[in-house]
Formats: sequence, C-alpha cells, structure tokens
Amino acid sequence: MKLSDQVFKIKTETDKFQNKKRLKKKKRLNILLPPLIILLALSSYFFGKGQTVFFPFDINTLNANTKIGAPTNRTETVLNVGDLNLSSLADLASYSSLPVGKVENFPVPDAKGTVILIPQIHRNPGSAVNDPSNDNAQVAQEQIYDIEKYLNEKYGINLILLEGEVEGKVPQKEIDTMKEKLRTGDNLAAGIKDLQASTDPNVDPSAKAKVIQELEQVLNNLDRDIVLKGGAYRLAAQGNNVDLYGAEITSTREKSTDIVRNYVYLNDRINSLNAPQTAELNLNSVLGLNSSGSSAGLPQSFNSATLLQLLQNLGNQQNSQSGVFQDVTNLENTANANNDSRLAGDLNSIDQSLNTLRTIDQADAQAAASAPSRSDNPYNNISDKAKLEQMLKQSEQQIQTTIVDQRNQDAVRVTSDTLKNTNNRVAVLQFGAGHEQGMVKDFNDKGYSVIVVTPNEVLAVPQN
Repeated sequence: MKLSDQVFKIKTETDKFQNKKRLKKKKRLNILLPPLIILLALSSYFFGKGQTVFFPFDINTLNANTKIGAPTNRTETVLNVGDLNLSSLADLASYSSLPVGKVENFPVPDAKGTVILIPQIHRNPGSAVNDPSNDNAQVAQEQIYDIEKYLNEKYGINLILLEGEVEGKVPQKEIDTMKEKLRTGDNLAAGIKDLQASTDPNVDPSAKAKVIQELEQVLNNLDRDIVLKGGAYRLAAQGNNVDLYGAEITSTREKSTDIVRNYVYLNDRINSLNAPQTAELNLNSVLGLNSSGSSAGLPQSFNSATLLQLLQNLGNQQNSQSGVFQDVTNLENTANANNDSRLAGDLNSIDQSLNTLRTIDQADAQAAASAPSRSDNPYNNISDKAKLEQMLKQSEQQIQTTIVDQRNQDAVRVTSDTLKNTNNRVAVLQFGAGHEQGMVKDFNDKGYSVIVVTPNEVLAVPQN
C-alpha cells in the first residue's frame, strides 16, 4: 500500500473516533443537563429565594462544546422582601436614578421590622387643582410615585400606609375612582388628538381652536388631580402589586378636624374684628404660613400642611367646567349638521369623557357639601379680642398635643399592627413632612428600624 493511502486511512479512522467521542460527550451532557438545572433551582429554593445564584456557565448558550465549570460573568438576582438586604435601601447610591435628596438610617438591634418613611407635601384641601399653592405638592407627589414604584418593582415592597386614610385597607372605591380618572384621561387625550387632526372645512377654525384649548386645560387639571391624589393610588390603579392601608385612627382624626376648624373660626373672628371688611382670611394666612409654605406662628413641630389636610372643605367651591361642555356640544351640532360623522363621533367621545369627569366631581362636591361652612362661625357673637386670643393659644396647644404628637403615636401603632397582621417585615409610610423626628423616635422605641427617604422637592421646601 502506498504511503499516501496509509495516511488517508489513518486520518479517516481518526475522524471516525473523534466523531464517536463528540457524540458520546453530547449524549452525556444531554443526560446531565436536566438534573443540573433542577439542582440549581433547588439550591436557589433551599438557600433563599432572594439570594444571588451563580451559574458557572450561561445556560442559554450551552452546547456540546461547552466545558462544564467554565466561569462566565452572568448572575441572576431576584430580590424580595423576605431576603431583602436593607442596608442597600439605607444607601443614597441605591436611589441614584431617582429624585431622592437625602436618605437617613435609624436602625435598632434585633428590629421587629423596618419602616421606610417618605415625608410628603400634599394638596391643600379646599383648594382648586390648578391653585399655585399646590405646585410644590405636584412635584413632590410625582417624585414619591417614582420612589414607591421603584421600591415595589425592584424590591417587591408592596405594603404602603397613607396619611389621611383611616386604619385598615383603603376602600376599593378609591382605587376604582383612580382607574376611572386614568382611563378618562387617556380617552380625552385621544379625543383631543383626533380633533386636532380633523379637517372639516365647514367648522369654524376659531371655534375648534377654542374647544381644543379648553379641553387641554381640562386634561391638564385632570392629570394634576391624579398626581396630587398620591402616587400609591396611581400604582394600585395601574395594576402594580401594592396593598394600601390607612395610617390614621378615626377618633383622633375627627378630634383633629374639630381642633383645626375651631382654630380657623377663631382666626376668622379675630381677623374680622381687626379688619371688618375682610370676613375670612386665606387658609394659608389663617395658619400663619409664609411664602415658603412653612408656619411662622405655630409650634416648631407643628406641620401646617398636615393640619390643612385634616381640615374639611369649609365652603370652598370647585371650578365649573360648564363652558367647555357647551362649546363641545355646539361643535358637535355643527359637525352633525354638516354630515361629518367622523368629527361628530370624536366629539361625542369627548363629551362622554367630560360627563364621566362631571360625575366624579359631583360625588366629590357632595362629600364636601356635608362639611360645615366657614360662615357658620360660632364666635361671631364674641367681640372681646383678648378672650378670643386666649382661646386661640389654647387651640394652638391642642394642635401640638393632638395633631402632631397624638397622630405620630397613632401612625406608629397602626403601622406596627398592620405589619404584624399582614405578615410583613417592611412597609412604606407616606406622611406629612415635619413629622420625621417624632416618628423615628416612636418607631425606634417600639423596636422598629426606620429609613427616611426624602424626595428632592420635600428637601427643597423649608419645613418647620
């Protein structure tokens, strides 16, 4: 046999041997791979669902040529409350992509749980949605929404307790109303877009432009109203896995409301004696608020925004939207007269959205109408200013003991009970800025660690 033939035969036999070897390796790998994956899954289960699991190879790219044990950079991390490394939540760097201005950690040894306290600025009750006094609140609530969304989606923290809501689960009706507002806002935005794109030559351009401008203002007010309600409600309405609970006690809130109302009545009466032409003061003036929103004349720990939240709507009237209703109807009639069914349909959809908003507004107005009016001042028959001022001092003392101190204690007790009753160890508490110091002490005394996460806007607005 020629030398070249011998070489060819040897090469052929070698190739056959290598092919058999590769087939055996692939078969062995196919047998080993399923148990290996199961083993990795079980190790994740038994060593903690939230632990980092290191894979020595990338399963998605594994093939017969992969060498078992060859390391890669891939890791899989699923964080949840049960295994949560709370030290990361106490680090400002963890919120680097969020509007967080400051993070403070107040741990206790062997803590029963951890409360993430988010100080807030909220809408002034009784004020119109577009009132400039709510500008800071709008920014703050947008930032709080981003923070709570991050804590929920990144770390699985789903228990949120809210100032202004009474102990227990927040009524589903509140979530449903938020869902309706979000849906209506989307429909209204789509209707405005369709109206802008319409080209009916028989429609007066100025009338159309006026309607679009009015509708955009309605939409802006609706968007602002949604934001001012609070980020937690929006998260729940959007389908995030969050459980909303109240942080207040009914009896204290009712008592606080009476104290605040009495305080406002006394200020109104004193003001009317000082300047008879002014029957009532703006609430900010009544409560001694300066231009920055902080209180000038009340106790240091008094939070005026919280007091405003407790105050029932004393005779405030909401803005009317009757003008835009009529203008939309007029434009719809014009479209029908010109047989422009598409434009008429768009306007009809807009009209339905406006009617939905009107129904919601009427329900809110009905609730507000049950509150006493500021004109029904029980001190109108007292003209002794010295006596009124003495009563005002007593009212301020009640504000400190009930609206500040007692509400702090209530919120701490309610949060503690809710954590236990829902089998949670971590909760978010959204409460008025200015309560942090008292609450941290009360929580620590009860054995709970506290992480205070302050949004940028709250940090920027001076608080007493």
